[in-house]
Parts: sequence; C-alpha cells; structure tokens
Amino acid sequence: MSRAQSNLVTLADMKSNNSKEYESGYVAERPILLVAGLFALAAIPICMLLLLAYGTVRGSEFSPDDFTRRQFAYQQIPWLNWTVSGIEYTDITLELEQTLTTDRLIRRKTHSKGQKKTWHLFYDSAVPDSHACDARFLTTYLDFADWDSTTATSTPFWLKWNKKFPQSARIFWPTVADLARNEMYLTMPDVMRFALNTAEDQPKLFQDNLNKVTKQCWISAGEADFQSGEFQRAAERFCRAELIDSSSESNKRASNQLADLIEQCRSKVDQFTDIRSRAVDSMDELNDEIADALSNKANSQKDDLTSEKIKAEADESSKP
Repeated sequence: MSRAQSNLVTLADMKSNNSKEYESGYVAERPILLVAGLFALAAIPICMLLLLAYGTVRGSEFSPDDFTRRQFAYQQIPWLNWTVSGIEYTDITLELEQTLTTDRLIRRKTHSKGQKKTWHLFYDSAVPDSHACDARFLTTYLDFADWDSTTATSTPFWLKWNKKFPQSARIFWPTVADLARNEMYLTMPDVMRFALNTAEDQPKLFQDNLNKVTKQCWISAGEADFQSGEFQRAAERFCRAELIDSSSESNKRASNQLADLIEQCRSKVDQFTDIRSRAVDSMDELNDEIADALSNKANSQKDDLTSEKIKAEADESSKP
C-alpha cells in the first residue's frame, strides 16, 4: 500500500472515530441539563416577583365588640390560593373609635373564657366586592371628615357631631354598636343618614325618631332573611323589632304587620320561645347601655360643676 493510500485510510478512521463521539442521545444530554438548570435559576426571581406583585393579599377588619380596626397581610401563590406565609396584623383604629370607648359612648363587649373577639371584614384585596365585606357600610361613614382649607387639616366629622349633640350621641352610638354586633351593616346607611340630619340636641325626640328608623331596619333585615329561607335569624330580627317602643299610628299598623310575620316564623322555627327570650335580653342590655351612657354624661356634668364651684370658692378665699 502506498503512502497516499495509507494517509487516506488514517483520515477515514479519524472521521469514523469522531462521528462515534457525537452519536444521538449523547449530543443532547449535557446541553439539555444546562438549559434546564438556567431556566430553574431564572424562574426563582421571576416567581418571587410574581408572588410580590400578585400574591400579597391585604385586607382590613372591624370589631363591633369595641370599635377597633386592624389591617392584615399574607402571601399566597397566585391563582392556586395556597398560603405560603403567616398573617401579619397591624392596628389601625381611628381617633373617633378610640374616643367612643374612652368617653363611654359605647360599652366594650366582654367575652367568656375561650370566646374569641369578633372581627368583620370591610376590605379584602382578594374579594373587594364580596358580601363578606359588608362592614364597609359602617366604616365608610365612620371615615367621614371635615376638611379645613385654611389650615389644610381634616377633623373627623363624628367627633364634631358628638360635641354638638352630646345627649343624642349617648343614645345613638350604643344603638349603632348593637346593630353592628348583630351584623346589620346593610341597614347602616339609613341610621347614619338619620343622624346626619339631626338639627337639635333633644334626647327624647331623638330617641323616638331613632326608634322608628331602627325598627324598620330590623323588619327589613328580617324580611330579607325570611325570603332567603333564614327563618331562625328572621325570627330573631322580628322579635327585636317588636320590642322597640313606638306610639304613632303608622307604627301601630306596622306592628300588626310585624305580628303576622312573627306568626309565620313561629310555624317554621323550633325553640321560638328561646329566640324571643334572647331578643328581650339583648334589648334590655341595649337600654341599660344607653341609660349608663346618659348617666355618665350627667355625672360628668355634675363633676364639672363641682370642680368649678370649688375653684370659685378657692379664688374667693384668696382675695384680700
């Protein structure tokens, strides 16, 4: 064999050996693993960004027990709704709500051992328009503020209202708290608008007119429950409406209609006597709270007069 032929054979063998190194299956193995690893590394920050952008759920809750608020936040995997972090809470109670308890306009609801504090949603970024957020029908009114353009400051509206109508306030806020504790948020606009239209601080007149409004609220809520088949809750609300004092002819006619509704509930609900008994207890508790609020106001005024008298006597005795 000549030298030229030998070189050709050697080149052919080299080409044959090189082709064996890149057989199918081996060629793609390492690049695929490398690409998969790069994709996995790139996916981590992308997932983190998606979690921060779309996975943070924020919301706010209101407690009718003592008129406090809190904000919450937690992380969940978008679209799967898998929670991946604990819930963080932040107190966001407003000045007005703090004043309502410190001034004894409402009484904090106490709980028995093991009973948790009640919280009602008024905002949730996951379900912003849900019926679970009905407390917003109260908190929206509590957020009202008067803006002073000269000082560029805002004052909570209801703080000014409480000072302008101190006697009416001690009747109004226990009633609002009672409605909230019974989840009567959908009726709040009627009650709050009634207070907004108050012109004079006349407790007896205010109480009579407030009774008319709240009685209709209990009846309307009960009718809605009755239509939806919630007969037990309807019975509770009808019984509460029946206990509200009313003396006008129109209210007497409404009472006759209410008696018919109560009778319909009686035929559909067991333990109706217990329901009526609980309604009486709740109404007595509300009346006691209003009486205490008015008594606290009277005692406060008496203390103010006493302190002024003592100060005047001290000033008189200090004169030569």
